[in-house]
Amino acid sequence: MSAEKKQPTHSSVRSFRLENSNIELLEREAQARNVSSNAIVNELIGKGLRKERGMRGVKYTYLTAYTVRLLTERLTPEEILEIADKAAKDQLHRNILWQQGGSHSARAILEAIKLYWECDESEIEGRKILIVELFCGRNFSFYFGETFKLNFASMGASVNYTYDDDATIFEFDEKATQMLSES
Repeated sequence: MSAEKKQPTHSSVRSFRLENSNIELLEREAQARNVSSNAIVNELIGKGLRKERGMRGVKYTYLTAYTVRLLTERLTPEEILEIADKAAKDQLHRNILWQQGGSHSARAILEAIKLYWECDESEIEGRKILIVELFCGRNFSFYFGETFKLNFASMGASVNYTYDDDATIFEFDEKATQMLSES
């Protein structure tokens, strides 16, 4: 999670009470990231509410990366492809991504991914590249790549990916890159 220094498009002054222990945590985190406390508060509230909006009607759990690695390491490639296909076709799964991302778009999927994992975005020769740091093992990285490849394919865009133990790297075709910039 990283708060970025940027000017808000519009903002309002509000007053909220925070416990002293939370103020101390906030100030230490702001100093460690070299950003303002306000930037962190905005980031935490925005991410928290988007996550909550998408997850209200769903039963879910948090697992450590190590646990996910242990759960997925014995799956065969065929089993992973089957699970990814089911997840990508599941309307509830897709609706969660769109709700958390704030719209019914390719950009919303990308924004939902950013709620949970560290991501680096760049562009090479007019194509968007996204590195998603998962740290859940090779099989989960494979599952993750396949699921989001299928999600983008359902919108008519092509996404290629490579993966390793720690990350999935996506390369979006021109149409997907355009879809991400329009949203």
